Amino acid sequence: MPGGRFAPPSADRPTAGTTGARGRASSPTARTAPPARREPRRSRPAVTGPNRRLRQTLAAAPVIAAAVGGTLALASPANASSNWAELRQCESGGNYSINTRNGYYGAYQFSLSTWRSLGYSGLPSDAPPAVQDEAALRLAQRSGFGQWPVCGRGMGPDQLAPGASSPAPPAPPAPQAAPVVPLSLVVQPASTTLARLPFTTALVGEYRADVASWQARMNEIGYPLAVDGHYGPLSAAAASSLQAAKGLAVDGAVGPETWSATFT
Repeated sequence: MPGGRFAPPSADRPTAGTTGARGRASSPTARTAPPARREPRRSRPAVTGPNRRLRQTLAAAPVIAAAVGGTLALASPANASSNWAELRQCESGGNYSINTRNGYYGAYQFSLSTWRSLGYSGLPSDAPPAVQDEAALRLAQRSGFGQWPVCGRGMGPDQLAPGASSPAPPAPPAPQAAPVVPLSLVVQPASTTLARLPFTTALVGEYRADVASWQARMNEIGYPLAVDGHYGPLSAAAASSLQAAKGLAVDGAVGPETWSATFT
């Protein structure tokens, strides 16, 4: 390059030269070419901060877990919770026994140090749901909802009332309506229109369905009879007993009054 270290000797002798970095004389009239410009190497911008951490977390763990009483645990985005059920869903999917070996446990993703500071032992994920609910409420009453920096952002003072963290008891089952029975299956009350009255011992040799119905009813109310559809002496004796008990004329025949007394 002209004026550089490897430039050919000049035919002109310097008259009032200057001394270079290594003591050489250099001509004040010599022109030095500017150094060649190199295009800067382009590279992708580095992904830093929450976005990078979020991508790494999404690839490694699908569940958002805020560190309870500690550092923020990375997780997938979630909406701010307005009640404890939503907070549990946001933190752990509502799973009280979750233990993903990331240092946070249970429905509220307690760290062990926070769990111990509340006076509990063992793992939070091994504690019954009621105990975890109690511990979460105590923590919020003591330190606020900032203990769940992501999922607890929508929680307010109304969620600090005693018992607020416990799930609402299941609603009692609604009373079941009586089944609708088709009219064709409704049994009509017994009446004289269902029987050809009176029944007398003259029917002993004839099978009658209405007699069988009467005999079956007599069995139900305490007068044991064979339900054979034949009105014989035993049926007449049972009818007489019923008539006497009901204050009817005792004749051993089943007329309208005796029939009605049998079925009412």
